[in-house]
Amino acid sequence: MKPAKFNLHTPRSLTEALQAKAKLQGQGTLLAGGQSLVALMNFRVAQPTEIIALSNVTELKTITITDGQVRLGSGVTYSDVIAASTAGSLPRLFKEVLSNIASEPIRNKGTVGGAIAQADPSAEFPALCLALGAEIVVASTSGSRVVPVHTFFRGYMDTEAREDEVIVEIRFDRRLWSETNFGYSQVADRQGDYADAAVLLTYRTDAEDRMIAPVIVSMNLRSFPCRWSDLMEHLTGTRADQESVAGAVEDYFAAASAELARPEGTVVKSVLQEALGSAGRI
Repeated sequence: MKPAKFNLHTPRSLTEALQAKAKLQGQGTLLAGGQSLVALMNFRVAQPTEIIALSNVTELKTITITDGQVRLGSGVTYSDVIAASTAGSLPRLFKEVLSNIASEPIRNKGTVGGAIAQADPSAEFPALCLALGAEIVVASTSGSRVVPVHTFFRGYMDTEAREDEVIVEIRFDRRLWSETNFGYSQVADRQGDYADAAVLLTYRTDAEDRMIAPVIVSMNLRSFPCRWSDLMEHLTGTRADQESVAGAVEDYFAAASAELARPEGTVVKSVLQEALGSAGRI
């Protein structure tokens, strides 16, 4: 199939993009790398009539790293982030997680801002942002605002960004990574396939090797990207070894509602154990 007819707008700057978004009064659909939207358009699941292409907005394609902060422009590609992680400019967590995205051609085109805008529960980058406590910067002709990532996602393809706003930047506080461990594991038929289930875990430990402030993000187990807050609270204070964590997860699901106690619990326990087994410093 082919997409339905649409008008294409090609701004050359962020200012022009924001003006186009305002002028179209909620009818303008943003197109970044196009790896998700174009497929939806080809099958006519999505039929936007006005498209604002951001590929020429170079202001959105920068990676800025300071002592205290990492700032990724929304037009930065997955390959850009992986390259920065490989070079040591970003922690290895970025490479280890984002290298699981599809194939190299898709990583070369797909953008971090597009992943955030889609709010896809099976996508790696939103999970990474949740695990690291990122902030999402959105802007309109009226100004910009910063939204904590854990409040940004509301549902599948539904975010806190308003109709006249553009996602311009994703920020990470590097100070939060100090002494932080991470683990990541997924269940997928093949490398590059969407994970049937995945867990991204970050945590610190005290002098007795007990978990402090664990953050657990599951992929493809809930309807939109979110932290598993009640399980995080349950694991706080648990010894950071596979046996102790497995026991705590079993206790959690045993006490959970019937809705939560389905086979999902077995998957989470297994993948979380694997993530913990491969854990290391960010």
